Amino acid sequence: MSPAFLVENLWKKYGYRNALSGIDLEISAGDCLAILGPNGAGKSTLLRVLATRSSPTSGRVSVLGQDVSKRATQLREKIGVVFHEPCLRHDLSLIQNLQFFAGLYPDCRVDERALSLIETVGLADRQHDPVRDFSRGMMQRATLVRSLLHDPSIWLLDEPFTGLDPEGQRMLETLLVEEHQGGRTIVFVSHDVDQSLRVAKRVVVIDDGELRAEGEEAVRAHFGVSGGKENV
Repeated sequence: MSPAFLVENLWKKYGYRNALSGIDLEISAGDCLAILGPNGAGKSTLLRVLATRSSPTSGRVSVLGQDVSKRATQLREKIGVVFHEPCLRHDLSLIQNLQFFAGLYPDCRVDERALSLIETVGLADRQHDPVRDFSRGMMQRATLVRSLLHDPSIWLLDEPFTGLDPEGQRMLETLLVEEHQGGRTIVFVSHDVDQSLRVAKRVVVIDDGELRAEGEEAVRAHFGVSGGKENV
């Protein structure tokens, strides 16, 4: 089986600045990987490259065995993304948004699975309300549903816990674990070491555009933290 992602000597430059510097990373299908690192480290840039939303300056990236430089459009149908932008139309209700996005994918519809996801994220009683009336946390919950609507084999999330209250964070931790157990490949960016270690099966650190550490012991040593809740 081809890995979900194979990243080889990946460089991404913005002008004269290196956002990513020679990243090598393989992510197996069905893995759950957390990417940690300080602000501006290159985490979100890497996630956007994996999502085929940003092209490498040099190096090679393959998704499910296919080169993203040649198959980006087709590969996007297999990837669900949660970035900082919710990508929801504020004038529509949550259900109407999902119906709109379902039309962008072949054989996708708002079915019982989608309605169950709405229940899971706690928006069942607000599904017919305009999204413009949603709080930031509700918008994040709605974005989670939107990103899984087409049942992607890969789920990419950029700081998905941001904006969620403690109950929402517990909900998302449970959802990530359940989706991973169901066979979905998950890669998420986070600042919280302990939260990442609770959810992910694998953790790495990106710092100053380079892969600096992997595994719990190395990650804790990199940030100089022991057990207990810690943000970076």
